[in-house]
Amino acid sequence: MPERPLTAFALVLLGGAIVLITGVLVLAEVFTGRVSIIDVLRPTMPRFIDEYLDDMSVGILASVFGIIIIVGSILIVTGAQPNIRSGAIAALFFVILSLLLVAGGFYIGFLLVFVGSILALLWRPPT
Repeated sequence: MPERPLTAFALVLLGGAIVLITGVLVLAEVFTGRVSIIDVLRPTMPRFIDEYLDDMSVGILASVFGIIIIVGSILIVTGAQPNIRSGAIAALFFVILSLLLVAGGFYIGFLLVFVGSILALLWRPPT
């Protein structure tokens, strides 16, 4: 067994990057109007989010959630047990929130972060 949960780190980092890219694409659509990604994401959003948040707020929140997930992946790779647990829980919490906003990075980001966080929570240091 490795001394650090590297598989969990890689999955959470990749999923967080996908969520971040999705948020940046939503912001790019707001500023340029050339990318039509929000029309793809809008059917997956709950009605209350679609009614109360404009597209810029969705893009900013998705980008912030992606950054927090990436920070969680960095905590996972540090190797200290409390950091691994807190990074995995933070990543899991924010990817569930991003599932409501931007479909968790087209669902693939959600799945990667979810599996990576579970792996990090189940990882035990070698004895």
